[in-house]
Amino acid sequence: MEARTNAALRPDVLRLRKRSARAVQLILAAINEDSQLSADPELAAVSAEILRHGARIALFQAKWPAALLSDDDDQFIADRKRLREEDAPVTEWALRMLK
Repeated sequence: MEARTNAALRPDVLRLRKRSARAVQLILAAINEDSQLSADPELAAVSAEILRHGARIALFQAKWPAALLSDDDDQFIADRKRLREEDAPVTEWALRMLK
């Protein structure tokens, strides 16, 4: 969050973005490679949503590189809000799984 006002922290944003993308890849690979996981109807639905989540994140990050993050930009704030709303099902599922 501080990277939006502190340029020195922006490399951390890039590192976290890469880590997040890798985590999504690992989750999808685990679901696809494990027959028990892939047979689970909830995980099948979640897997499809995670794919869409990854695409939305990639588009958001392409539009908003770390250097452009700003709470003073109304379009950034609107895009961030929309992304959080669209990704709420994946976020809620991940939080349930991590408890």
